Formats: sequence, C-alpha cells, structure tokens
Amino acid sequence: MMPARINQETLTVRDLRALADRLDSRGHSLVFADQPYLQADLKLAADAIRTLVNGCTPDAAVTVGRR
Repeated sequence: MMPARINQETLTVRDLRALADRLDSRGHSLVFADQPYLQADLKLAADAIRTLVNGCTPDAAVTVGRR
C-alpha cells in the first residue's frame, strides 16, 4: 500500500485571515441553520485562526500539507 500523497501549500497571514473570514461567514450562514454544531465549529475555527495569527508580521507564512 502506497502512502497518501501530500501536497504542500504555503499560506500567508493574509491568506489565513481570509480563511478565518470565510469560515466565520459560513458559521453565520442560514444555510447551516439546521446544523448548530457545525456553525459553532466553523466560528470556533475562525476564532482559533485569528488568535494564532494575532501579532504575526504580515509577511509571516506557514506551509501546510494537504491530502
């Protein structure tokens, strides 16, 4: 069995803040109104990302693996 191939992507602080904004928007969306636990998770993920990048320099970046 071959290991799963992992693609890497580099995200800047700006990218991470935009991701947090998208997650937060989806967390407040009426589309997920019937899934309150998902809404709460999306909002929490957005807050966690914002907390992690708070105080980082704008040119900071992180490389993440994607399957």
